[in-house]
Amino acid sequence: LNHKISFGRVDVGIGEPISIQEHMRIHRTKSPSTLQWDFESNSLKSVPRTPEQQSQALHLALAYRSLDQCNQCSTILPAALVGTVMLLHRDRGLTKDTLIEKVGFWQREIKARGFKIL
Repeated sequence: LNHKISFGRVDVGIGEPISIQEHMRIHRTKSPSTLQWDFESNSLKSVPRTPEQQSQALHLALAYRSLDQCNQCSTILPAALVGTVMLLHRDRGLTKDTLIEKVGFWQREIKARGFKIL
């Protein structure tokens, strides 16, 4: 018995590779200081970052860059959009017209922000 079960398909999008060395080189020289409020002079003052703060800023910038590239490669599927609308609906029951209206709203909103929908 040779049974073949299909669970759908998987699409994989690959973005531009990120050079960690290049990222570190750019961000280490980019912002070696941070702004803090000086209560004595009642103004903003540039204060050198500690090594820990520099490391934290470097990792955060890399995380945001990676997430942005993931979002650029991602496509929102219609079933996920409909499911999201249904999960966000607070009241009991959802009419077909309301579902279509809300899916249309989110579809326009997502496209306006530059994301892809199938």
